[in-house]
Amino acid sequence: PKMVDFFKVLKSKINHAHLLILANNGVEKLAELFLEKGVKKEDYTVLSLQSIEVPKYLSGSNLVLSITSNCYSEKAAFRTKFAEYFMSGLPVAISTENRFIKDIISSNKIGVIIEKLDEGGYKKNVEDLMVLLEDKGLKSRCKEVSKKYLDKHVCIDKYMDIYGIL
Repeated sequence: PKMVDFFKVLKSKINHAHLLILANNGVEKLAELFLEKGVKKEDYTVLSLQSIEVPKYLSGSNLVLSITSNCYSEKAAFRTKFAEYFMSGLPVAISTENRFIKDIISSNKIGVIIEKLDEGGYKKNVEDLMVLLEDKGLKSRCKEVSKKYLDKHVCIDKYMDIYGIL
């Protein structure tokens, strides 16, 4: 529901905004949620996909929206999807308690951190996004971040160092 609320604020500022939800299950109840929230059917698409199909759809997108619950496990988790998003050149609008993700996004200017999960907070985030999306270097910066922090060789080296294998 919070993602739909954020999208509605985004849509009020960017008339041509379209929400694409890629999932592999549990999409049946989404139409009810959109109807309840007053989002028109032509303003969103829900696709149930296999993982291998996801890159094709990411390449046609402009932004990733990720609003998660504030639970203990999320604070320590690192979402492997971020490598895929950034590798595709996509900035993110995200709510997270994960300090590593916040630092990567903030220090590299590749997205916005959603701190306030309410209309006022969303309006501020959308304003920041509109400025960010005008940045001609954004797509390449996202890709560079992917290589610098999330490339498989970087991750393998870090794990090997942690476990004293190097």
